[in-house]
Amino acid sequence: KRYRKSNSGTVTRFGSRHGDALKFAVSRTVKVSGKWVTRKTLTAFEMGELLGASEKAITSWISTSKFPRPNLRSKDGDAVYTFEQACAMSKAMYETHVGRAIFRSTDTHVIRAVHAAFLSNKP
Repeated sequence: KRYRKSNSGTVTRFGSRHGDALKFAVSRTVKVSGKWVTRKTLTAFEMGELLGASEKAITSWISTSKFPRPNLRSKDGDAVYTFEQACAMSKAMYETHVGRAIFRSTDTHVIRAVHAAFLSNKP
């Protein structure tokens, strides 16, 4: 197995910061059920920061269907995840994707867990 190392040299896991999700969330105005509301949300960049992956990795995962596409847009036009979705997906990633540096298409149990967490937290 290949392990991801943090800058300090310790082994890290995708989603290991899921308990700190509030640090990465930003209040944005988003449209939910036809109404503009202010919610804590995360962009792909912020989601990457939370998961310990780059924004490029997140967008790659989205384009290859490994990771759910955000279903909300902010007033600024950014595609965003709700705070609840981000927490659930980060926790699912942490619990199912153990100790590897790569998130593969063959990691179907991880993909299913992340998508299920996303769908269970619709805005």
